[in-house]
Amino acid sequence: MQPSPLPEVASAPQPELARTPSLPRWVRVLAVAVAGVIGVSGVAAGAALVYGLLTGQVHDGARAGYAYLPATTTVVVEARLDLPAGQNEQLAMFLTRFPGFDDAAQVEERLNELLNDAVREGTDGRANFVDDVQPWLVGWVVIGTSQNLGSVLPGLGGSSGLAVAGLSDRAAAEEAMLDLRSTDMEWTANDEGGTVIWTGRPEWYGEWPSVDVDEMPWLDELADFGGQAYAVTDDALLFANRADDIRFALAVRAGESSSLLTSNRFNDALRRAPAGRLGMVWADVEGMGIATLLDRLTGDSPFGEILGPACGEPSDALPRDVLATLQLRDGRAIVDVNLTLPETPPVGSVRESDLAARVPADAFFYAEAHDVGVAVSEALACLRSMGDDGGLLEDIEETTGQLDDLLGWATDVGLALRFDGTRVSAGVVARVDDQVRAAEALGQLRAFLTAGAGALGGVTVAEEDYRGVRLVTFAFSDTDAGMPAPAPAPTLAYALAGDLLVIGVDAGFTRAVLDTEGGSGLAATERFSRAIDIADGRRNRGLVYVDVPTALEFYEALDRLMPGRSRDTAEFDEYMAALSDVIIVSGGEGSNSTLRIVLNTREQP
Repeated sequence: MQPSPLPEVASAPQPELARTPSLPRWVRVLAVAVAGVIGVSGVAAGAALVYGLLTGQVHDGARAGYAYLPATTTVVVEARLDLPAGQNEQLAMFLTRFPGFDDAAQVEERLNELLNDAVREGTDGRANFVDDVQPWLVGWVVIGTSQNLGSVLPGLGGSSGLAVAGLSDRAAAEEAMLDLRSTDMEWTANDEGGTVIWTGRPEWYGEWPSVDVDEMPWLDELADFGGQAYAVTDDALLFANRADDIRFALAVRAGESSSLLTSNRFNDALRRAPAGRLGMVWADVEGMGIATLLDRLTGDSPFGEILGPACGEPSDALPRDVLATLQLRDGRAIVDVNLTLPETPPVGSVRESDLAARVPADAFFYAEAHDVGVAVSEALACLRSMGDDGGLLEDIEETTGQLDDLLGWATDVGLALRFDGTRVSAGVVARVDDQVRAAEALGQLRAFLTAGAGALGGVTVAEEDYRGVRLVTFAFSDTDAGMPAPAPAPTLAYALAGDLLVIGVDAGFTRAVLDTEGGSGLAATERFSRAIDIADGRRNRGLVYVDVPTALEFYEALDRLMPGRSRDTAEFDEYMAALSDVIIVSGGEGSNSTLRIVLNTREQP
């Protein structure tokens, strides 16, 4: 099952983009990063706000770039700076939630200013974005590399890379590149069937008169590694380290060799990717030969000998391919990751859990996983199949009892953190499918803590009846001294209420869980409910949720213990404060595993 389309959420009308100045530092850093992805000699190219419709569907201009990439391409990075399918308005809405963008009308000018600075810096002041790049750049960029890690051992195999940027004016691009390309290279031109391939060699290449390059072909390879090459065609700017990669790309585009668009696997990935996206990363894991590499590393080695049938082959768990996309929607950023797995599905069934309903409503961090007991049992079976010549597992289980019994009875397991402004408290909540085994495990835990605490100065064990449940608290000898706030007090408390197990770092957490009814827990809060609905994550394999404002308060409390806080940290906090929460949801069906990451922003006052 692919990640479901995002639920429709009403958004306010967006003002048209206009112009104003000055950029915060973090945005400049972001631009330099984008410039590196797009880059020709470290030069930025940027965002023309262009998108169109073709036969009722959004036109995917980047397909023209994929026509230059060979079918052997195994990793693709796509940047959609043309902002298709309304992503221009979405970008304006998203950025206005952060400091420095008070009005959507400022976004275009601020981004242009940012890109102007990046281009000036990359060309030593010879050019800027608005005058020298924007007139001819369409805005999409794709980068592809061919990598086969299984072809060469012990090396990493051969690889080549190509960047393709869409353009609308060939003559303007050719003229601009004379200023945009690096001045630290010696450039030569070769006409290849009407397309000029420019090759830049490091200056040192021509400064070794005593070296016979013909007798030392590796010197050419070294110069290629440190060199650059580019060509301008009717629809694209091609950039690579080697001229041979440019020649091959031109041959692919001319139909003399198969392109990536003939790959069924890549076309399937394109169909899964949303039309309105800011970027995409695709990796053909099977084509990269990682499975072959792992099999060679383990098959004829001691590693392969100790892996028994319970563990399976290391390559069995690898996905066939991975697709990750980024889009903006109604003031939030969404990253979807899709993995096409082998036939064996991952551990953890996709279902709706009620565990978050029993977590206190003020929890600022919550993580949940399903079928934990099954995963633990499989991991232990794998370890046992390796052999236990040293008797390590035997020694551990003499003290703790069978390790399978410690968690093998758990189904859904959650970890929660709370912060009251002074101290943090945390605990584990779990659903159990065998209450007898769970009670026995708690007895083992009690015996272990009582015996082991002697080395730490002793422990006091107290029992009480709380809401008809036996609550057991362990107070260690350092309870009075404790750790400085916001660290929790050195205690532990557990309770087993029917099929619900609670283990807290203090009795307060455990009591809070026992006090929480179905309608008063974290799941019932507006913030959590909205986040999980936006992520379409009520049915899931597991999730992570963070309430960012409270998490920042906790971080501030920790930070006060460490004097000399840096200015960069304070600036980071300022932008993080624009987020309301983050949620990560794992799902999927059968051999498809999905991960959706949603960053929700707070509307600015």
